Amino acid sequence: MGHYLICGYKIEIYDPPRPPCPYKLVIHWRHGVDQVYATGHSPVCVREFEQNIARNARVIDKITLQDSSGVLEAIWNREWEISR
Repeated sequence: MGHYLICGYKIEIYDPPRPPCPYKLVIHWRHGVDQVYATGHSPVCVREFEQNIARNARVIDKITLQDSSGVLEAIWNREWEISR
């Protein structure tokens, strides 16, 4: 952990532990990697971040909203685009 140096004294930076965020927005890439794009304590606020993700069916397999128990909502799936 870091510190500040004030008048020759080392002041340690206190970073309190944070509770884990229960909701996350996950991008499932086609090459097998899952990336957590956003996390938070409100599913509505976390879901809003999906507006920033481009839906490119060539590289993204699906986008899901998850909590600690699993998938809550499938926001976008590559197969939905292909079947249009």
